Amino acid sequence: MQIYNTTPAGSSSPGSLRRMISQAAEKIGFSGRRDKEREPPLGTPADEPRRKRISGLTRPEKKSSAAPCPSIQVSSGTSLKSTSEYRDVEASASMDGVESVSPETRSTGASASAMATRGVESTSKNRQSHSASGQIRKVDAYGRHATRMLVEGETKSRGGNRDRHAREVRDSGDAERIQRLEIELGELRATVEQNGREIRRQMETVQSQKNTIETIDGERSLLLADMSDQEATWKAQKMEFESMVRRGQVGMDRRATEIQNLKKEHKEELTRRKESEIRTHALEKALRDAQGEAERERMQLNELKRQFSAMQRQVDATTKLLNTRTEELNAAQAFLTTADECSGADFSQMVEQLNNDIDHCGVLMAEAVIEPDALEDLLGDGVMETAFNQLKRFGWTEAQISRLQPDILLQDTILFEAMVQNIFICWCHYLVSSFNYDNRTVDGCFQEIWEGIATSTDATIAKNWLSLTHKQLKEHRFDQAKIIESLQAVMFAVGWRASTPSKQEFSRRVEEKVGEICAKGLRIKEMATEKILSADVRLFCYGPGTSYDPAEMDDAYDSGKEAEKANSGQPILCSTGLGDHRDVPIPPDVSLGQCANWTQPVLNSDGYSAEFFIDTRAPLFISQGSLSTGEIFVTRSKKVTSSNKAKVNIAVKLDDPTFLEYVRVCKISKFRHEGPPGYGIGIFSVPWRPRQNGWFTVTVELPRMANVEDPLNILEFTSQMPSFQHMFRNVEDVYFHRLSVSTSDRPVVAQSLFGMHVDITTSQAPIRGAFNVTESISLANSNSQIVVNLGLHDFSTSWTTPTTCNPARIVPNWRPPVRALLRTNNGLLRASVNLSRMARSIGFRNGDKRANNGSDSDNALLGCPKTIEILDTTTTTGGLFSISAFNNRGSIDINFGETPLNHTLHLDAATSFDDVKVAIPPTFEGIWMMKALHPFREIVYNMGSYKDPTGDGRDRVLWVDREGLFEQEGAAVWGRRMDKVLKGWVLLRSKFGRATLVVY
Repeated sequence: MQIYNTTPAGSSSPGSLRRMISQAAEKIGFSGRRDKEREPPLGTPADEPRRKRISGLTRPEKKSSAAPCPSIQVSSGTSLKSTSEYRDVEASASMDGVESVSPETRSTGASASAMATRGVESTSKNRQSHSASGQIRKVDAYGRHATRMLVEGETKSRGGNRDRHAREVRDSGDAERIQRLEIELGELRATVEQNGREIRRQMETVQSQKNTIETIDGERSLLLADMSDQEATWKAQKMEFESMVRRGQVGMDRRATEIQNLKKEHKEELTRRKESEIRTHALEKALRDAQGEAERERMQLNELKRQFSAMQRQVDATTKLLNTRTEELNAAQAFLTTADECSGADFSQMVEQLNNDIDHCGVLMAEAVIEPDALEDLLGDGVMETAFNQLKRFGWTEAQISRLQPDILLQDTILFEAMVQNIFICWCHYLVSSFNYDNRTVDGCFQEIWEGIATSTDATIAKNWLSLTHKQLKEHRFDQAKIIESLQAVMFAVGWRASTPSKQEFSRRVEEKVGEICAKGLRIKEMATEKILSADVRLFCYGPGTSYDPAEMDDAYDSGKEAEKANSGQPILCSTGLGDHRDVPIPPDVSLGQCANWTQPVLNSDGYSAEFFIDTRAPLFISQGSLSTGEIFVTRSKKVTSSNKAKVNIAVKLDDPTFLEYVRVCKISKFRHEGPPGYGIGIFSVPWRPRQNGWFTVTVELPRMANVEDPLNILEFTSQMPSFQHMFRNVEDVYFHRLSVSTSDRPVVAQSLFGMHVDITTSQAPIRGAFNVTESISLANSNSQIVVNLGLHDFSTSWTTPTTCNPARIVPNWRPPVRALLRTNNGLLRASVNLSRMARSIGFRNGDKRANNGSDSDNALLGCPKTIEILDTTTTTGGLFSISAFNNRGSIDINFGETPLNHTLHLDAATSFDDVKVAIPPTFEGIWMMKALHPFREIVYNMGSYKDPTGDGRDRVLWVDREGLFEQEGAAVWGRRMDKVLKGWVLLRSKFGRATLVVY
């Protein structure tokens, strides 16, 4: 509380009074110095000793430490001033700083000495002051005092002393001394006179000072009165001030109470402010999260806008192009149609009828040449040479042609019929497959154009091009005379000529038959090129010398003759029938085996089925073509089998039995540069999609051995079946050394799968299930999710020895970490991972004969016997693991279950436009790093829910070594970090999403 000054303006204090007195003394020239020494009188030597006259004798004056007083000589005729006058002078000279002189009466005359009293002795009224004569005088209350020196009996003793002194001088007889004394006396008299004048001058000064003092005394009285008034004023002001102080104290108490209340309110306000700050921080965090989410959404929106703009521009360009092409597309609609006017069965039926007509014509001509007297002599060499050359163009040899007549003479028409049928087959094949009949060069050019279009263009467009081309080339007629000319060459070769009317009639009948065959051939051509547009159907025939294939060919040798059955691979003589071929492409590195023998469906069934048995060392499944779609189940047989064969059942559901005409299901084999050759099943179909649809269900039953403890080992399981869903059920006791599955648009699901190397690839469909591997696993997907349970098992091998054979010797076998690669593009990626360590030790034992591997020299290097034992043990420490998870527009969520102690984990999880979250296991010790924007990084602490897995009572410590705008780095350990050599690391990356690290 501030107290202001209450002294009224214009009031005086004792200090101000003293200042006024000092100013007045300075005006009158009053000296306030008390220590000023009196100067010796003029004419007196400074070093001459003062002498006193005592009874007419002169004695030297004793030296004194005090300053000498000048002597005053008074003549006999000089009258001293009255006592009252001296009293007044003394009284007037009693002020501080005023020198007072007291005359002293001597016998030789009046000598006076001034005595100075400096300073105010005291301010007390009762203080006494002693003069030189012994009188006492009191000093007044204002400090004034006077000292008087009275000269008594001055005149009385002056003459007597002079006479006595004269006598003494005369008695001494020292005239010179007397003379000197008289001189001194004269000097003293002059000095006394001078001192008298000085005294008078000083007296005047004293009088003027007295007047000044009286004036000052009056002023002092006024000042005292004023001071009394001031004291009264001060007392009143003091009382007022005390009252004000009391009132102020009351106010201060009231203010103190108010301050206490304010402090209490302030404390409450601080508490409320802290709570408000906590809420504010929470709201700010929520705001930052919302802003981060908004920023991420904004970035995604900008990206989508950019993509939308690009797509909009592309759509605009496409729309513009579509608008310009509308008329062309409308005009080409008929050209692009795939509607079939005939089916494949109609085509096969037409080909079969053509083969029957050709066969009938061959029999008809054979009957004509074996009639009696039908043969005549051979024509000239020129005609026969022309006939032989004509037949040689079909691949017949001269020996075969020369054999025709002897066989006819023996009534053997097999060779003749085969030759006639082969001529028809060749010409019909040329009739159906040719573009231009008049010029083979032009036809070759059209064939090259067609092959190029068929291989480089869509099948539908290619077929429409073929249809339009053949329609335009119908004007070119086929010359039947070419076929008749070839047939005449055969007839001439056996010695038959149309020399009689009956033979001429027969010739006309053959010409008519040739015309019918050519007409059917043209209809077949029209059907293959114009009426069947969904499939590439063609006629084919085999040339002479082609290897015989029972699966594709039938032996046309006369069944009535006794002959050996044709073996596969033998060269054929010729083709006697046309075959219809639907182009089902087969991969060039795949060899076909037995094809499906479709069984008639059972009652209330809508499909067919086929059954195969394949080897389980390296099963192989391949599909190709637009109709090859369905599902494949891999399971374990419920029955115990002794063979190492897997049963494969293939069931197909279809709407039209003609669907089977466009597919081929066969056993296949494939040679591999690495690994064992694969044996399995192939499902192939035409590359285009006809009107028929079907669905394949493939069930693979792996054998179950008698000893259930031994797992079934499969060296390599390969499935390259696009558009097939894959399901693995009840195969937990099957160990796949290498498993590769490649599909598209279909999911892959595994209940429990165990292998060394697992590679699964799909698209547009999820991958789910439980996968356990000992070396590596790769799961790749696009535009769909991956939700799996992973088990990574580290098998480490080491050579160990018992106590009898160098127990400290351990030779570790280094191996790479167990790797897991998870990759998708636009879907959730979630994995729950379990880690384990399986230690495989190879120990040596004496006398153990179960395994005898290695030479004595090899064992000698190890210093042990030559028998060994392989032991597998499960440990809870160690292990080296590597996990990589990559995504683009989907989130990543990885957590861990059981993990071994002291394991080394390398984990890299990265996405672009979504969140990534990793929960590291409690046993993990290593470095962690998050690369994401600062508002999108988060660390979740769950360390208190787990104790030290080793049982040593260590604390879980999380370090943050570096933190920036785009990344944050630290470490997670148990106990002290400086004692650790950190080999593991965890990396989280997200460009525009949130990165969350959960620490247990």
